[in-house]
Amino acid sequence: MIYDFNLNGAYRYFDYIKLNKKGRIDTWAIFWYASSYINNGLSLHPSTSFVKNIGHDGLGVNCANTDDFDVEVTYSYDVLFQEKISENIDARKAFEDFFIGLKKPLIEKIYKKLRVIFKW
Repeated sequence: MIYDFNLNGAYRYFDYIKLNKKGRIDTWAIFWYASSYINNGLSLHPSTSFVKNIGHDGLGVNCANTDDFDVEVTYSYDVLFQEKISENIDARKAFEDFFIGLKKPLIEKIYKKLRVIFKW
């Protein structure tokens, strides 16, 4: 269940629950996702969006400055839903591939950690 919750290992969502429990981070978003997951909920992750996510500008508590999550904003409001809403397996795979693509090589992680430790 944890492996599936973590998008088949593509992203370590469950770690955020553990970090919240230990008091190392304080975020509501992981609990929203967990509630949705446990109740077989679905989330929309469109390639174009009605809103711009400004939460990754480096000013927040839990998010670094990145444009990895920027999407094209649309001003067209023609939204159509299918009669039966269900998980799209191809979309989930694309979502997993997106998170896998964000993973940094081990050497880059080590270098970043050393820069923090030694204040380079």
